[in-house]
Amino acid sequence: MKKLITILLIVTFGLVLTACNGEEPTEETIDQNTLETALETLELPEETDTDLDLIDAVDGFTIDWTSDDSDVLKPNGRITQPPSDRGNQTVALTATITHDDIEANRTFDITVLALSPLKEALLEISLPEITKKSIELPERQGDYTITWESDEPSYLNQRGQVARPRYEVGDQTVTLTATASDRDGRNSEQKTFEVVITAYSKEETEEAMAAALEQLELPENLDEDLKLEQYLRDFSPVWSFDDTTYIDEDGQLQRPSSDIGDQSLTLTVRLQEGDIEKEKTFEMTILAYSEAEETAMVLFEDALDTLDFVGATISEDLTLPNNVDDIRIEWRSLRPGIIHNDGTLRPTLSSQADKPVPLEATMTYQDVTMTYTIDVYVSEILEQSITSSKSMPFRNLADEYLLSNTTIEVFYTNTNGLPYVDVEQFLTLLDGGSKTGAIDFDMIDIDIDQDIMYLQVFVTSVDEDGEMDDAFVEDTTYIFEINFSKNTATVNRYGFFSSFQESTQTDFGSGLEVVDYEVTYFEPVMFDFNDYRLELFIKDDQYLMPLHLANLFFSGSMFDVYYNGDGLYGIDTYQVYPMQDSIRNVLLNSSYNDETMSEDFLLGVYDYLAFSFDYYFGLREDKGVDSYYNFFNFDTLTDPNNHYDALFTTVYRLDDLHSSFGSAGMYNPEFDRSLSLDDLGSRTKRFYETYWDLEDLGTCDRDDVEYYDDGRVARVPLHGFNADTPDEFKAMLDAILEKGGVEDVIVDLSCNTGGIIGGMIQVLGYITDDAIPYHSRNAGDQSTATVWYTSEYEAYDFEWHFMVSPITYSAGNSMAQIVKEMDLGTLMGSQTQGGASSVTANILPSGAIIFMSSPNVLTNEDYESLEYGVRPTVSLPWYQLESPTRILRAIESDD
Repeated sequence: MKKLITILLIVTFGLVLTACNGEEPTEETIDQNTLETALETLELPEETDTDLDLIDAVDGFTIDWTSDDSDVLKPNGRITQPPSDRGNQTVALTATITHDDIEANRTFDITVLALSPLKEALLEISLPEITKKSIELPERQGDYTITWESDEPSYLNQRGQVARPRYEVGDQTVTLTATASDRDGRNSEQKTFEVVITAYSKEETEEAMAAALEQLELPENLDEDLKLEQYLRDFSPVWSFDDTTYIDEDGQLQRPSSDIGDQSLTLTVRLQEGDIEKEKTFEMTILAYSEAEETAMVLFEDALDTLDFVGATISEDLTLPNNVDDIRIEWRSLRPGIIHNDGTLRPTLSSQADKPVPLEATMTYQDVTMTYTIDVYVSEILEQSITSSKSMPFRNLADEYLLSNTTIEVFYTNTNGLPYVDVEQFLTLLDGGSKTGAIDFDMIDIDIDQDIMYLQVFVTSVDEDGEMDDAFVEDTTYIFEINFSKNTATVNRYGFFSSFQESTQTDFGSGLEVVDYEVTYFEPVMFDFNDYRLELFIKDDQYLMPLHLANLFFSGSMFDVYYNGDGLYGIDTYQVYPMQDSIRNVLLNSSYNDETMSEDFLLGVYDYLAFSFDYYFGLREDKGVDSYYNFFNFDTLTDPNNHYDALFTTVYRLDDLHSSFGSAGMYNPEFDRSLSLDDLGSRTKRFYETYWDLEDLGTCDRDDVEYYDDGRVARVPLHGFNADTPDEFKAMLDAILEKGGVEDVIVDLSCNTGGIIGGMIQVLGYITDDAIPYHSRNAGDQSTATVWYTSEYEAYDFEWHFMVSPITYSAGNSMAQIVKEMDLGTLMGSQTQGGASSVTANILPSGAIIFMSSPNVLTNEDYESLEYGVRPTVSLPWYQLESPTRILRAIESDD
């Protein structure tokens, strides 16, 4: 018992000692000095711009906090920074300990720092916490510049553009960081925002899948390989066949023999995303060879066996036979830059020495025609490498794009002397520096994986309210992949090349609003530079591309960079279409003046010219040209004494009113050749002859409104569309209203040779209040688009009629198509001249400037090219366009 008591006493004593040293002091030790000593241990800053961490107890005593200005500093330590114009505020913050009747206080004078103007600017910005639409991110707030950074640009980038997550990914939270900077950039503040990007719903995804499958069309009968698309809208389809005896999983066909006969086939295409799956089946028939085809095949293969160049390595031009016995043969090279269709041989790059040149032989015997592909190898090799560079000045001469003057390093090879630039340096130059450039480089996300450069741009279309669109199929990610080891580039959409282009200083679409948008995409396009001897290089971590190729890809449709050997110059298309004398004097004043271009250099010019027309000439399909290597004359274009003259002849041989010769280059700035009727193709010649006939009638000289039928009918001339045309058109309509008595108005497009599309649509805004459709097809990737515009203008209330002729061209031709499609009134006259493409400048390494039809092709609602004109609803020959009687009869005939 004694031992137990002893143990208990020891434990109790230990507890007392613990209490004396712990959080429960004994009554005997607590006095005023104890409380004040406890408060002395507190530490707070003298000034702050962040919340204070105020403790609620010290040495076991509870602390109560009070503030003499709770609007600035609350008793819980939360601060509200004063506005900058009020300045810093000092607040008395008091800590109080009360124990029984004893109280101790300690007061801290805390200066709460005022907001800086930069921070105030950031606090004025508010963003939605959750969105499925793109966000307008301010670039300025008061006097300060705001820049943005996203931690997940694949969903919400620094421009506020949203690419909604797919259904199976779910909502994504993105942190945006806004940085406000003063004018000289010395001071800055940051603020972060968290935004949840809403993923597509299951219903939206199912609807998009169904729409993609609905638009898919495949042939019922197969007698050639079946092309299986890699993408249906934004989905990756999975293709499967119920029988692969005669067709493999890639769609490669092996037709049955005649004794086996036709074979039935079921094709299934499946789209899947997460747990959503949709599929569609197609019943097809693989057509068997006929007996006549089988007989012809034996003859064709025997004929090919007689050709000694099949599979051989050649060093001289080929003689391609047009006949072998009773078999006719048409030849087509699949690498026409190396072997032309006529068998002419050119060197291949060293990296392509072992790559065959495929030749297609289309062979005909009696009524049977088949195409065979044979391979030929080329021994002539072009060895290239980057051997030198120099820093060159860039000077901006443009008015529409205000780029900063700077310098850029230009590189050269050991062979053709074509200038090269680093891709990122060139894009930085185009961005404009401290000024608004030709492009917005911030839109482009660049990722480099060893020898592959990925350039990615996120773009979202607009919905019916003019907001950024929600539609799953409309959101677009543009990707341009440049493979420097394979010497190729692939773009998933040609829209990439215009997606980051900045707007001009002049607003050519003033008063117009996009109210709807519809687009259909097709397959990606690969540029194989090997076939054009245009070589990419990596040197010292710089990714080099021929300057003129970079200019073609990146500078946009209305701006170009001109190289004259001594420097680079930024120019607007309008400054060289035609070239202004002040611009000519700068561009063509060069140390290259009167020098002779080398044969290797002109071969590079020739290659670039062929590439640019094969991929950027909008009428290649309309003209039926497989490659412009087979159209351009090598001998004349590569003749240093004849280059510019040959180029002049070549451009007008295109027989395209949108294609013309702009200027010779710095090697012969004095070159000046007048255009004559004999230089023109037959179609272009007929246009000018008809134009002169209409001038003789006085039709193309009319500038004022003319009245018929005792003032009941007014005829309004519109000879073209520029930035002033809408206002001029309105002024004429106002004059007609003021005169009074006019019921019918004829919009005279008979001498309208085109101009600015935006101006044409603005004019239509005075004619109709309905949404105006603008259809187009891209000749590069075959994508199609329709944009519907409305105008802020109020339509005039007249009975409308429209007069066209064989002179009505380009934007005038497009207006005729829109009038006909929308049924806005009588379309009378003769079939229009056409003109489907906009004009783009093409600057060659030789310094020559030519103009050509761009890949943007205007179409009707079925996406058929308008190149060859629009047929009116009421016929009125051009020679009757000045006959009031015939005009009034045409109006009445359409009632």
